[in-house]
Amino acid sequence: MTPDAFFWLSLAAMTCSMLSAAGSLSLQSFAVHELEELCERKQRQSWFTQIMARRDWLTVGAESGRVIFTVIGVSSLTIWLLPDGGIGAWTLWGWIRALAIIILVVLVVNTWIPFAIAQAVGEYYVFYTWRVFWVASTLAFPAIGASYSLNEMFQRAAGLDDDDDDDEEWLEDEIRSMVSEGERGGLLESDERDMIEGVMELDEKDVFGVMTPRSRVDALDSETDFHRAVEFVVGSGRTRVPVYKERLDNIVGVLFAKDLLRESLKAPAERRPLPELVRPALTVPESIMLDEMLQKFLRERRHMAIVLDEYGAFSGIVTIEDVLEEIVGEIVDETDRESYRPKIMRHHGTAIVYGDARVDEVNEELGTEIPEDDEFDTMAGWIMARTRQIPRPGTSLTADGVDILILKSTRRMIEQIEIKSLANNGAAVEEERATA
Repeated sequence: MTPDAFFWLSLAAMTCSMLSAAGSLSLQSFAVHELEELCERKQRQSWFTQIMARRDWLTVGAESGRVIFTVIGVSSLTIWLLPDGGIGAWTLWGWIRALAIIILVVLVVNTWIPFAIAQAVGEYYVFYTWRVFWVASTLAFPAIGASYSLNEMFQRAAGLDDDDDDDEEWLEDEIRSMVSEGERGGLLESDERDMIEGVMELDEKDVFGVMTPRSRVDALDSETDFHRAVEFVVGSGRTRVPVYKERLDNIVGVLFAKDLLRESLKAPAERRPLPELVRPALTVPESIMLDEMLQKFLRERRHMAIVLDEYGAFSGIVTIEDVLEEIVGEIVDETDRESYRPKIMRHHGTAIVYGDARVDEVNEELGTEIPEDDEFDTMAGWIMARTRQIPRPGTSLTADGVDILILKSTRRMIEQIEIKSLANNGAAVEEERATA
């Protein structure tokens, strides 16, 4: 063959390589909803079904074509660039020049142009070329079959039976890209995007992270007399109260405030005892995921569940509101007065912090460096991890660069503390000295 023939062969092969690379990138990154709409506009709905069913096969076919045509193109281009004396006649500069030309050509036809095509018109490219790649993949069946066999072998070696997780991850990425496009286009607000993100993340969070821990649960002893039970429920402001027998770990059911109210309208002699008013409790483990928990609430028609730890002991309670708040954000009604209180309040060089304030929020607000740990999330948890007890009011301690004074605590929980940062105190002293 003449040098001109090698040039034209290289040009044709590189063009085919570019088209194959564009097909591969488009097949991997096209927006499913846009391709579906395109197929509907062109009245080719069956094409969409075929493309989605054969997507992996088409991608492997396009990649195989890209590799084959790139090898042919690079080989032909190298022969065309050879000097009259062959490879041995090349100088160092000749080698560098030829290598630079080949690298530039491969980058342009295999990456830059295909990437631009996939980003700009990927759905249209797939729509008009998928049958070409189907024919190419059918012709390259032995090679593609070998690649699938290798893929299956490696999956089995890695202990993976199927690619369901990959499909789920791909679908979530597709939804996120659609949401981002909608937000940029003004079709979605940021809070709507957060709700969609919250729904998709329900299967990544467990009940333990959103439940009310046992130290903050208002529970009632089953032996409590009727009058005191009414006072307790009214004082707690709860519509549902866990009921235990003898000890908190022995939850026997849930008392509904409406049942107690209905019973209170009867004459004292006709009232049923408290144990007969208790309804069976729904129990779940700490490890149950929120998406499953929400389905269980809907299926069982319950609004509250008792959470048990790995040993079967009472760990806390979770409500349907706790799960929904992961989607829509904090739900506050006219009775939730505590929700309006700030958890961190500055006061004369110190800070008053509630026990349920998160450690990371305190660090960000006060500039402290209290360590964060998997064992605790709140300031109360941090203090109990350090002291191995619930300190009484008036107890002071110094740890991790801060002075702590317990302002309010009960036998079950730390409610309020005063915190001073040693670093901030030192800075204040230096400032006073400089002023003096």
